[in-house]
Amino acid sequence: MKILIASITSPGHLNPLLSIAQILIKHGHEILVQTGTAMKPIVEAAGLPFIPLLPEADVGAPEYFAQYPERQETTPGIEMFGFDMEHFFLPNLSRRYHPG
Repeated sequence: MKILIASITSPGHLNPLLSIAQILIKHGHEILVQTGTAMKPIVEAAGLPFIPLLPEADVGAPEYFAQYPERQETTPGIEMFGFDMEHFFLPNLSRRYHPG
């Protein structure tokens, strides 16, 4: 099976996925990792193929928090999840599948 593993530009999110990727490879699957360009050396050091995120999604936490300082005021849990979905994940998803 061909599997895409995608992660935001954060080692804390990426590293566990790389461990899962190694298990999947041992079971005969093909893995491709998509994450921010800052994570490329980590992906390649794990022996996995890398593709970058879209440029507008290729931001780390410092850039995201600078753009949305009000995010630091959200309550952890569903409120924070909703904020991130609205301001980061959904806008970038729509650019990928509905360019223009």
